[in-house]
Amino acid sequence: MTAPKRWAIQQIFSQTYKNVANTQVYATIDDLKTCTVENAQENVYSMGGVGNPYLTSHSHSKRTTGTATAATFKNDIIGLITGTDVVTGTTTTPVNGEIQTVTSNASLTTYTAVGTTDEEIIGLFEVGADGSLGTEYTQVAGAPATGEYQYDSGTKVLTFFAGDLDDGSEISIFYEATADTTSHTVTNDSGTFSKIVRIEMDTLVQDVCSGDEFAATLIVYKAKLQGNFSFDISADGDPASLDVSFEALKASCASSNLWDLKIIGSLT
Repeated sequence: MTAPKRWAIQQIFSQTYKNVANTQVYATIDDLKTCTVENAQENVYSMGGVGNPYLTSHSHSKRTTGTATAATFKNDIIGLITGTDVVTGTTTTPVNGEIQTVTSNASLTTYTAVGTTDEEIIGLFEVGADGSLGTEYTQVAGAPATGEYQYDSGTKVLTFFAGDLDDGSEISIFYEATADTTSHTVTNDSGTFSKIVRIEMDTLVQDVCSGDEFAATLIVYKAKLQGNFSFDISADGDPASLDVSFEALKASCASSNLWDLKIIGSLT
């Protein structure tokens, strides 16, 4: 089929983010909700004479910007926006407000608390009848006195002074535990910024006359990703989505292209 000269377009199906120099694939977005590409330039005019009309026009600062909204979050995409590498492997993570019940002056942590020996627990409180944090207890190395407790990281057992807490009392525990090797850490470092990438946007265009559809790709050869994004989270709202914005740069020292749109007739 012959690629159309007059066509309609409805949506971008996917985006691929690549290394500018060698086109190594960094990440993809395949669940786009919306995608906007805006093109602009500045025009200035020579003005003068009777009525002060425009006499000549001069243009500068041509630019392309874009924003894609993804339905879900991907670690590698957030890594490109923050400019940091996603680290996979063991890490420590907070366990906040774990609720446990006291029986016979003892209780347990669900996970093994880590940290300095005899200081593993960050905070431990009796839970009030209204669910608020009540009396705080102090971790000690030896046998506990009133208001104190001892923690054995080998067995995860918390031992309280006899009579401090009745059977059935609830406690709220704050500590850190070790996450396994499949865990991912995404960091937003104040001294590291969003990456420069090549963006390829795959879509279909439809021939206005025949109704035939043709594959097309919009290629932004060099784009600076914007570091602005948010986690818009609401208990009664829609799931959060991820906005990825960019500003196109001159393609290279040898090319002034901001982008190319390739409408494909057929592939060989």
